[in-house]
Amino acid sequence: MRHRIVPRLLREPTVWFFAFAAILLATWQRIAGDHSTITVTREDVIELGRTFAEQWGREPTEAEREALINDFVQQEILVREALRLGLDSGDPIVRRRLLQKMTFLLEANAAADPPDEASLQRYFEENAARYQEPERVSFQHAYWQADTIERGSAANGQLAPPPEVLRMRERLVNGADPASVSRPFLRGLDWKDRSVEEVERTFGAAFTQALRNLPVGSWSEPIQSLFGWHVVHVRAWHPARIPDFSAIRARVEQDWLEEARARAREDGLQRLRRKYRVIVSP
Repeated sequence: MRHRIVPRLLREPTVWFFAFAAILLATWQRIAGDHSTITVTREDVIELGRTFAEQWGREPTEAEREALINDFVQQEILVREALRLGLDSGDPIVRRRLLQKMTFLLEANAAADPPDEASLQRYFEENAARYQEPERVSFQHAYWQADTIERGSAANGQLAPPPEVLRMRERLVNGADPASVSRPFLRGLDWKDRSVEEVERTFGAAFTQALRNLPVGSWSEPIQSLFGWHVVHVRAWHPARIPDFSAIRARVEQDWLEEARARAREDGLQRLRRKYRVIVSP
């Protein structure tokens, strides 16, 4: 049973998908030395064991470890021979993997040196606008659906509210639950901490502007949207704000690292480019 696990593992595409690029890079480094010598380092053996353990949830037995090493050597031989025969040339998949590996190597130094707190704080202050949270609003509303003819006119503010809407407002002022007096509204009747942009996308610019002029804490006079009539109870407005650094530190660090990797990648590419003479045929 144990001996059958290794062949099954070696048929797993995800195992060799990640292993191939590492083997190829390591192979090129080794080929620069003795072409006929294959050295399986202690790090190679540890990595093979780690990959096995991640796949099977346990460490490999000695027999399984020997089988993994043997297959690693066979892979090494085949890769070296493929490179010797130039089989990597013109293969878009191999080219893509090599590009990914080289990009990773160019970015590695940036990832190896995480920023200190002072650098992160300074980065946050210099890019504060990036982290600004939008203005938000919380409100309830009850909805009365206008008929097809009324909707276009209501959106342009050309109609007075029908009697049904006025009666709906009266019931709300007297304590009725909005759900008991409202027509069904697909996006819901209770909007908590929603961005003004989302409100405008849903209800339209005219509704959003009217919303800004409503008092907080009471049921409004009827206002119009793209859909019909609404009676609104504004609970609170939350102005746009920049959160405290401590609340978004992880996000700031991720952005810092992303920019550091981009700089390292660009600097590395420029250094490498200086080694080449580029000729573009007319």
